[in-house]
Amino acid sequence: MLSVILLGCSLLAADAPKIHSLDAGTSVWDVTCFDINNDSRGDVVAVCCDENSQPLKKFIAIYFADGDGAYSTKPSATVPIDPSLSVLFPVEIDGEAPKELAAASAEGLVAFGYSEGSLAPVFETKFMSLFPSGAREPNFIKDTAQDIDGDGIDEWFVPMPTGFALRNPKGEVAQVRCDVTSSVRTGSGMYVSNKFPAYNAFAMDGQNEKAIAFLSDEFADFAYGADWKQKERFKIPVKLGDKWDTNSDMEDFNGDGLPDLIVTQTQGTINLKALTQVYFAQGPMKYAETPTAKFESTGSFAAPVVKDVNGDKKLDIIFVNIPLGVRSIVNFFMWHKLGVDLQIYINNGNGFGTKPDYSTSVTIEAPDGKEQSAYCMGDFNGDGKTDAAFGAGKEKLMLHGGGDAKFISSKPYLTLDVPAFGVARPYKLNDNAAEDIVIYHPGIAQKEKIEVLVF
Repeated sequence: MLSVILLGCSLLAADAPKIHSLDAGTSVWDVTCFDINNDSRGDVVAVCCDENSQPLKKFIAIYFADGDGAYSTKPSATVPIDPSLSVLFPVEIDGEAPKELAAASAEGLVAFGYSEGSLAPVFETKFMSLFPSGAREPNFIKDTAQDIDGDGIDEWFVPMPTGFALRNPKGEVAQVRCDVTSSVRTGSGMYVSNKFPAYNAFAMDGQNEKAIAFLSDEFADFAYGADWKQKERFKIPVKLGDKWDTNSDMEDFNGDGLPDLIVTQTQGTINLKALTQVYFAQGPMKYAETPTAKFESTGSFAAPVVKDVNGDKKLDIIFVNIPLGVRSIVNFFMWHKLGVDLQIYINNGNGFGTKPDYSTSVTIEAPDGKEQSAYCMGDFNGDGKTDAAFGAGKEKLMLHGGGDAKFISSKPYLTLDVPAFGVARPYKLNDNAAEDIVIYHPGIAQKEKIEVLVF
């Protein structure tokens, strides 16, 4: 079931990954990977829910890596969870490896720890929050648990009406206010929504506790010091007038230990405009009003991806552009194809150029309905450079090698027979240099399946 095409590349067929097809037996809504049994190999952990069952049937499915790094088709262990539990995340509860797995709802949290080949509850606490309860599509939430006070035990970011409560196994540590956007509307019932900012914790000189940055549509709010009561705010400049969406993140681009700010704003639908601005930190929690670099596009959806493209240990910016012009529309309706343009700006240590350093284009199969074409980026051949994997057709995944003059090879060096609609993510599942790929298919065909590509 594995086809390999080698085009202008010195890789041998032996470089093809081992493909493991996993079957949870019911809908897989999210997947994460970490060493859950402390054997130094990455395990695959899925949260599953039969959304048509009453009451909801939810469980955690675990696929342990064996001594050869392989995974069995059926789960190694399953752990039923209460239907109310809707948010999951790895967490350090007792200060000793391996991490535990927490599942939370609006009314509290239960943590499961590894014991004798499976997971068992090891900690439970009650609290009120704005975590969802009874969600039909439970999810793993990235970075919910972090050790921000340096004691080896993780704190959890718990959403509250005015911000976040920081909690750990001993109880609430602090309440931190930040910019939360809430709305309410009525129809056949009452709909209440809350949009919470992204958050990043980072070290500050002379302080044991990490500072926290909260990134909303309009502000970067900082909390630091004892009990995180000291505050700073940076107003993110808005350049597009009435904006459709804003996404903010933080990365240390210049290696000075201070988080730099990257903000993408988009406006419009058909006549889409996108503006990405990068602000290098001028000091702890200080940014200039003028961005260090800015990138603009019209007529395409442009999503920035931060990666070390060329292996020089500096973070570069890749723009994944999906053009929305007449040609793209014709290709979509006539050939069911989408063109994707990749533009790469190389980090020179002081910023980025005004034009892309590299660019290339690939064609992917256009999705229907809830489907999405699987793609991800990572170092899949272990050479220190960023490669790209794109779905091409419903049953093909193409791997393009990084490092040539156009950032990635124009032709794939591997074509793999795996379902290519879904969510693809890179993970490190073993101790070799290459990253691996996990693909799952929430809410679409083959929703009970997971593909694990081990390089």
